Amino acid sequence: MKKFYLLLVACIFAFILFYIGMSNGNKDGFIEMESYIGGEEGEQFDFCLNYFCKGRPMEGKTIKSIQFPECEKMKNTFSMEYVSRQKWYGIYAVTLSVIFPETGTYSVKKIVIQYEDNTTKEYDVGSIFFDIDEKNNQDDWIDTWSSPAASSNKEEFTFDYKLKNASVKIKKIIYGENEILEDSDGISPNSAIELTGDAPIKIIRPKIIVEYKGEEQTYYGMPCNCGALDVDSSVLP
Repeated sequence: MKKFYLLLVACIFAFILFYIGMSNGNKDGFIEMESYIGGEEGEQFDFCLNYFCKGRPMEGKTIKSIQFPECEKMKNTFSMEYVSRQKWYGIYAVTLSVIFPETGTYSVKKIVIQYEDNTTKEYDVGSIFFDIDEKNNQDDWIDTWSSPAASSNKEEFTFDYKLKNASVKIKKIIYGENEILEDSDGISPNSAIELTGDAPIKIIRPKIIVEYKGEEQTYYGMPCNCGALDVDSSVLP
């Protein structure tokens, strides 16, 4: 399922960047997003940043590293793949494989690209909020991978989870910094949550607290790219 999700996201952003390539913008950069990513200490999480430019990518320089200046503990490996060329635009997908550091919250708004000649360039990427907990045991109480991976509505996070049986309850869904949906009687596994913020795309990987027979466990949802199916040239920075 994870490979399918990453392939689907790559296809979505290839379409987005195809559209951008047909627009009249002339500035290189990354599409800015707003993201909440829940996860566990030591877990690897892959996500894609999307870069477009005129001429040679990164001014013809070779990337040595990609750094998060606001979170030096957040280490990553990366790959940059050519997607297509539309008119004068080169379209590239930059995939980051991040290893979550120790538990805590980490806010990333910029990346710094270091080149082989040791020069650097800073880019805005929007806002990525990582919410990392200790690793916990997870029984088969809920299937979160049945939920949508993308949607056309940037103002709504839609989810569709499958519960093991009627006795399993979703007690809490954390979907943003200080953004929590909570119901002691149980949250519907098939619903939607209103989102705030102006970013054209919002990536939500929620933290889900589930109760079964008096015991609670924490799960993490299928990442959803809210708004990714309905973008236009306004996504240019």
